[in-house]
Amino acid sequence: MYLSRATTLDSVIVTDRGTERMLREFEDNRRLGLGHFMDRAELAKLQPASRLDRVLSQWPGIQLAFGTGNRIWITGTHKGPPPCLPPIGRVCAESHGYYYPDKAENSIGVKIACYAQVYIDDVLMNRGNPTRPFELTSIFVDQAEAIEWYNGASQTPARYSDLNSVCGVLVIHTRRTP
Repeated sequence: MYLSRATTLDSVIVTDRGTERMLREFEDNRRLGLGHFMDRAELAKLQPASRLDRVLSQWPGIQLAFGTGNRIWITGTHKGPPPCLPPIGRVCAESHGYYYPDKAENSIGVKIACYAQVYIDDVLMNRGNPTRPFELTSIFVDQAEAIEWYNGASQTPARYSDLNSVCGVLVIHTRRTP
């Protein structure tokens, strides 16, 4: 069977409502003024191949933890060192909200620390109690549409706030390809 004629349809316009909602929430959070923010226009001024950790290291309340092989994790400065006597043991560290690395993690430089929660496109990337480390070196400036940073639970919007947000919350909204 063959078609006798072809019909041309009108163009279809597709809108990404998820991105629109995300940017609207980003702007709402920025208007509240409780965190630190960078949108696409600000990120575009930076070198596209820059890793995100280089941008974040300039914001207050962020401390980067460096490991072997260029590994970098984000910790917050809102909480001081764990109140445990040296040598710091797993039970004491974890009971105070600090992540205690296993031997494999220790071998790549993961330290006992209060790691920030990282959300990418509204998905929590490092679940756990205490919060597990999330490696930042795989994210580049040109991949981000917008970034939000909250120092601690008191300034974190309810959508990202939980018992583990005391060490900070980093929210990354990635760019959508056209």
